[in-house]
Amino acid sequence: MSETQETNKKKLVAMRWLRRLGWCLLALLLLWALSWLLLPWLLRTQGEKLGTEKLGRAVHIGAVEFKPWSLELTVRDLQIAGPQPGSPAMLAVERIYVDADIQSVFRLAPVLDAIQVVKPVVHVAQTAPGQFDFDDVLQKLRSPQPQPQPDNGKTAHFALYNIELKDGQLAFRDDTVRQTHELKDLQLGIPFLSNLESKREIKVLPQLAFVLNGSQFASHAEATPFADDRKAEAKFAIKDLDLKPYLAYIPASLPVKLAAGVLNADLALAFEQQEKTQVRLSGEVHASGVQVLDAAHGELLGWERLDVQLADVQPLLGQVHIAQLALDGAQLSLKRGKNGKLSLLDAQGQALPGRGDAAAATEEAEPASSVATSDAASIDAHAEKAEPQAVAAESGASAGKASADQPSWSVQIDALKLSRLKGVWVDESVPLPARVQLDDFHMEAQHIAWPFKEPFSFEGSSGLSGAQGVPSTGRLVFSGKATDQMAEVDVRTTGLPLQLGASYLTGVIEPGLLGTIDSEMHLSREGAALKVALAQMRVSDVALQCNSTANCAPPHGPAIGLKGKNNLLELRQLLVKDAVLDTATQHVKLGSVQLVEPVLGVSRAKDGRMMFEDWLVASRARKADDRKPASAPAASKPWDVQLDLVAIKGAQLAFQDESTARKVTFRLTGWDLELRDYAPLATKAKPSPLKFSGRVGSGRSEPGRIAYDGSLGLAPLSAAGRLNVSQLPVHAFVPYAQAMLPVRLVRADANFRGTVDFSQSDKGPVLHLKGDAGMDDVRVRPLVAAVVPARSEDASDDDGKRASETVRKAAAPAASRGAGTLGMGLMGAGDDLLNWKLLSLRALAVDMVPGQRMKVQVGETALTDFYARLVVQENGKLNLQDLGSNRGADLADAAAPADGVVVEASGGAAVTPPATPASPDPATGPIIDMGPITLAGGTVKFSDQFVRPNYSADLSELAGRMGAFSSEPTGGQLQLAELELRGKAEGTASLEITGKLNPLVKPLALNIHGKVRDLELSPLTPYSIKYAGHGIERGKMSVDVQYDVTPEGLLTASNKLVLNQLTFGDAVPGAPASLPVKLAVALLADRNGVIDLDLPISGSLNDPQFRLAPIIFKVIGNLIMKAVTSPFALLSGAFGGGGEASHVAFAPGSAVLDADSKQSLDKVAKALEDRPALQLTVAGQADLEREKDGWRKARIDDLVLAQKRRVTVRAGGKPEDVQAVSAAEYPALLKDVYKRADIQKPRNLVGMASDIPVAEMETLLLTSISVPDNAMRELALARGVTVRDYLASKGVKLERLFLGNAKTEGFGEDKDWTPHAELSLAPR
Repeated sequence: MSETQETNKKKLVAMRWLRRLGWCLLALLLLWALSWLLLPWLLRTQGEKLGTEKLGRAVHIGAVEFKPWSLELTVRDLQIAGPQPGSPAMLAVERIYVDADIQSVFRLAPVLDAIQVVKPVVHVAQTAPGQFDFDDVLQKLRSPQPQPQPDNGKTAHFALYNIELKDGQLAFRDDTVRQTHELKDLQLGIPFLSNLESKREIKVLPQLAFVLNGSQFASHAEATPFADDRKAEAKFAIKDLDLKPYLAYIPASLPVKLAAGVLNADLALAFEQQEKTQVRLSGEVHASGVQVLDAAHGELLGWERLDVQLADVQPLLGQVHIAQLALDGAQLSLKRGKNGKLSLLDAQGQALPGRGDAAAATEEAEPASSVATSDAASIDAHAEKAEPQAVAAESGASAGKASADQPSWSVQIDALKLSRLKGVWVDESVPLPARVQLDDFHMEAQHIAWPFKEPFSFEGSSGLSGAQGVPSTGRLVFSGKATDQMAEVDVRTTGLPLQLGASYLTGVIEPGLLGTIDSEMHLSREGAALKVALAQMRVSDVALQCNSTANCAPPHGPAIGLKGKNNLLELRQLLVKDAVLDTATQHVKLGSVQLVEPVLGVSRAKDGRMMFEDWLVASRARKADDRKPASAPAASKPWDVQLDLVAIKGAQLAFQDESTARKVTFRLTGWDLELRDYAPLATKAKPSPLKFSGRVGSGRSEPGRIAYDGSLGLAPLSAAGRLNVSQLPVHAFVPYAQAMLPVRLVRADANFRGTVDFSQSDKGPVLHLKGDAGMDDVRVRPLVAAVVPARSEDASDDDGKRASETVRKAAAPAASRGAGTLGMGLMGAGDDLLNWKLLSLRALAVDMVPGQRMKVQVGETALTDFYARLVVQENGKLNLQDLGSNRGADLADAAAPADGVVVEASGGAAVTPPATPASPDPATGPIIDMGPITLAGGTVKFSDQFVRPNYSADLSELAGRMGAFSSEPTGGQLQLAELELRGKAEGTASLEITGKLNPLVKPLALNIHGKVRDLELSPLTPYSIKYAGHGIERGKMSVDVQYDVTPEGLLTASNKLVLNQLTFGDAVPGAPASLPVKLAVALLADRNGVIDLDLPISGSLNDPQFRLAPIIFKVIGNLIMKAVTSPFALLSGAFGGGGEASHVAFAPGSAVLDADSKQSLDKVAKALEDRPALQLTVAGQADLEREKDGWRKARIDDLVLAQKRRVTVRAGGKPEDVQAVSAAEYPALLKDVYKRADIQKPRNLVGMASDIPVAEMETLLLTSISVPDNAMRELALARGVTVRDYLASKGVKLERLFLGNAKTEGFGEDKDWTPHAELSLAPR
């Protein structure tokens, strides 16, 4: 190819590209032309249309200019109409200029080089609280919109540079407060806002300036636009900005209200454009005098000054660096109401509803129209709920992807300083409102960085106080380091009052808690595991105090040393050392726990409730719930609790129990305890060393002492060690076992010195006891008095007066049969049954092993200064032998019938032996081996109930001995101990008791002979005055008894009692009792003044039909009882009579003796003749109600008799010859009396008195007779005179016969009363 052709070809190609380029330029010019011509019109028309539709107000756009070649858009005169026609435009903008970059096309994101808004003017108004004149616009914007396109998960990117707002204005009219706020000359310059990497030229410096209500605010900035990093920095300064004028515009829906505050700020905002755009904020912000109120206008939060020094805050990078955060003089007030909610309320004082509350309210508001509607609504709700969940899941996934590109936030605070803080917590949800206050709280922390890489350190202190009256001595000091996963804190408290938490205990217990805490501890947390290392905690001056005497009235007070009159418990000090609690290993270890001088009063009410139950408020509320079956708790790993040392020093306790028949009271004083290596929750652990000692007292006696040094095990239960007991008041605890005791233990002090070894095995308890034991100052009384009235004025102590009414009622059936609980037929409830000063058991050994008989051995026994109430009972047994018997069995035996008993002529008794003796049960009781017994200084009050009347003797100066004996036979033979006892009876007569016996076998085996000779009775005058009311002038008594009981139970007994010349003196005025003893002696003594009773008895004690009581009662008892209570029955029986002669019967209204009455009086006259020491008193009785008809009839009889005398005298006879009116004479004589009577009579036709029958005449005469007031007294007196004169006619001297006071009243309730004269005997 030639060169010319080659050149032409190149020209042709070049021309082709020129044409193409020309066409492109032409197309571009055409596009520019179309955009320049059409786009402004399109934007203006469509913008006005769409804006009006969206906002609901007319939108006007004056002009739109667009330069396609430079992508510049200008909008002029933009206006949004106001709410009313003729009102100013809500928004008016003079010009809006936007300069876009071509990169917006390629990067599909707005990249703008400049944005200018010139002279924007805004007019808004608040027409009512919370209502604005643009609410219609907001409502229009919130109207349902078309379904948006689903989010693709990508973040919208933009790059906005050189943003300017010039000459802006805002006019805000507030009709609620009638004020208008104006903001003018608003100048705002922002260099850029971008999340898209783009390097554009920055022409605008950061700037913010405006005039608010005449106050100018300005900021300035510096920039280096020509440097590589293109830095810009803006500084803002606000000085003493008072926020109070603007507080009314804070939304009312906020739960808190800002009441006051002054703001100062000096901030620097830096912009930097490098590879990544950076924004930095630094400077200082100060807020002072801030006060925040809750919705109820109560103080919630406030501070004097808050200083925040911002070192470097980069929001685009998510970094916050604060050099120092200091808060000074802050006050925080929180309150929990009675409903348990915090006092965060709305402006109307109502609690802000949560989401759950709103939902509940909606459910309540919607009526349930039908089941179908409800189902449809639930389906729709489920569908609507499912859609947002799906969208949320998708958006969450996309957000997770986007968050990978976004930087995580980090916060760093170099120094945090809190000073002079005060916090108040008020809780009204508890019964007693609580108040806890932090005073002068200080805290400093350094190098706080989140997320945490290294722990930050902190330290602080605070005072703690409470409500008025709570000591303000509490102080808290702490220091440590922490992160979000770990913490280590050292805490020290001094003088911290326990009353701070007392209010929260009032919902659980009634009493209040007093005291102070001083402690040092180290707290550490690693994740969820918490560990507390308590170096020392001292709780001082602890007191549990009654807040209400209704439920926790203190029962003891100063009696046990309590300082406060309302205190229930006092503790001088509680000291805990070296304690560790580890939640990870579930381990608790206490190095030592010491309680110093605890003082406590404990009581139990009559209904069995402990005082603690009345304290527990929650327990009363849970009574109904406690009856519901509780579900089994889930099995979990048990905690390991270990106590190295538990010590109690100087403890005092007073206990009172009113739930028993007799009140239990005792005191523990000076108690010390030391327990080591104790694991209370262990299922199996070795015994722990235990030492304790203290004193136990009851009543006014000297307290006893207990000391133990050994070991104690709980799993299983065991105790082994040395025990020392001295004067332990056993009687204080007797009411708990009173039901099992046949006697009442008034006083007993126990002693023991030796070893004890107890353990709980699978088969039962095992006990080995060795040492010396004793029981001192013992006083034993019977439960009830069976026959003799209870003593009152000389009861030996208050316990005797307060004998249990329950016990008396329980023993009443036995008492009614003439036998006390122990056969104490002659004893009162206030008399001692037993007492002694000293009982010593040396070389005592007790062995108790399951499956074996218990063994008891006593090497030597000594009993001194003892007293015994010794009674030979009706069954031949000694009452002391029944101390261990079953009371129910004894009562049953006493009630059994006495069959097969024959009364002999001599007054003795014989019982036919049973055909076959009862075979004894196999030995199952304890094996008892007793060594020698020595007695000294004894006194015995002896009574013999084999015969009646019973006789008694006071035995004194008793001394003797008893040999060894055992409950088990030796070589097949029963071992009887030699007995030798001597003394005096009643202080004058000699006493001697000898023989053999074994008190451990049943029936009792003995051979005893007792003698008392010439016992002078005159020394017993004080005794006789006290119980009989008469002194003894002279007399002697001799007693001779012999008792033989074989091991087979055969009894042979002889009893002889002789009273010679027994003479009683006159009654003693003021004596406690007055018995007719002279009458008894006069009835029982023979003509020589001797009373001789001899009663031999034989029988078998093994015979269940053998009963001595009926025999003795018939032979002796009846004699005594009749001599005292029914002397005339005794007298009439002695002379062959059969009736009671103390009553002489008369016909109603009459004073004439009939034949039966005369026969009875003849026997009385004979008895009085044989007993010259007796005298008789006759007292007539008459009753008007029962005898007025008889008295009238007797008066008619007297008139008839008088008429007969009149007739006899007129006939020449003598009146004394007239005796009585015969039945034949009676009608005629009655007719004469009727005729002579001045009464109203029936008459015939001529006016003459008619003849009427005898009965009608008697009726008319009876009606006419009136009974005078003194008629009955004269009748009673006449009856007494009639009886006296009749006995005098039989030879009884008148000086032995006396008339008693006539009785005419008091017979109304006696239905069996008949007209009679009463006879009574008395000694002369």
